[in-house]
Amino acid sequence: MLRVFFLLVLPLLVFAVDPLRVMYLDYNLRERDFKRAVEQVRKSMEEKGVKVIRTLTISDAIRARGKEFRNYHVVFGCEVEGMDRILLKAPALSNVVPCSVAVYEDKKGRIKATVINHNLFTTKYGKVLSAEERRLIEKTYRNLNLALASLSTNKPKAVKLPPPKEELVYEEVVEGQDYDTFKTLLKTSLDGVNMNILDIIDVSAQSPRFSIFLACNLS
Repeated sequence: MLRVFFLLVLPLLVFAVDPLRVMYLDYNLRERDFKRAVEQVRKSMEEKGVKVIRTLTISDAIRARGKEFRNYHVVFGCEVEGMDRILLKAPALSNVVPCSVAVYEDKKGRIKATVINHNLFTTKYGKVLSAEERRLIEKTYRNLNLALASLSTNKPKAVKLPPPKEELVYEEVVEGQDYDTFKTLLKTSLDGVNMNILDIIDVSAQSPRFSIFLACNLS
């Protein structure tokens, strides 16, 4: 039996506040050159002990399909010790570890960095983790936000709210297929005209297995 998870945003509407403000932290970067800004984010993360896995060049992938798109990269990181154990206990936390830092130009040409509000997910799904695992996630995000704040003109604070009653992810159970076959079918079905699979991270190669698809919507 396979389990597939997708991130949901709509349930945040129950908070009666802007769901994007609850879900994300937006940093206004001081750097005006996009490539230098991305490199500064990578360097600052590493200096704070936040391991960078790779940088996803989302805008390049979209432009390769013949579409105009502002500069938009994602610095993928926060690979922590025991990440496989954390995600096998709480698969929904794959939205938190590994982390994704979006570095992009807005409509006015300003360069920003956006990271998810981990509090929302850890309060909802973190109870199954050990105290040490929860502290590890908190430390990682504290260092991540310090890294971004050091490059920014603002210092946004993560909103803390009680655990939402609604699920923040959608789970689908798949039966009758082995793991590798389903991975291939899922990649083939997603990687098309409107979607591009940039990478697949195999967090756990041994049973129980766990993989993360890194994709961007090209529509």
